Amino acid sequence: MFISKLQQIWRLKQPFLQDPYNKFGFGLGLIFNLAAWAVLYFMLKPGLSNVLLNYNVVYGADLIGPGLYAYAIPSGALIILLINLSIASSFYEKEKLAAYFMSFATAAVELIFLIAAIVLAVINA
Repeated sequence: MFISKLQQIWRLKQPFLQDPYNKFGFGLGLIFNLAAWAVLYFMLKPGLSNVLLNYNVVYGADLIGPGLYAYAIPSGALIILLINLSIASSFYEKEKLAAYFMSFATAAVELIFLIAAIVLAVINA
């Protein structure tokens, strides 16, 4: 019963997932998110050592904490990607243009999070 319901939902969402604009936008966003995870993993070496989490030009180092807290950046970005994916899939049936805007906006937001992860990794290197 449950499996058949999931298959029915999957069949309804297939046109959204096979649209090339949606594939490109959300695929690029996913690549940016995976790159943010990789940058933090390979440059910060996850562990319990303290890292600089926030730097302010006026005050200097504002926040120092465990290296695990740095992974909040790609985690938040992944949550945003999943929320935008679900919203865009619901828009797709009524207005495709809105879904396209959501997919490309998601890629732009993921790029900003990737840049934040790179800056955090470079500051702590």
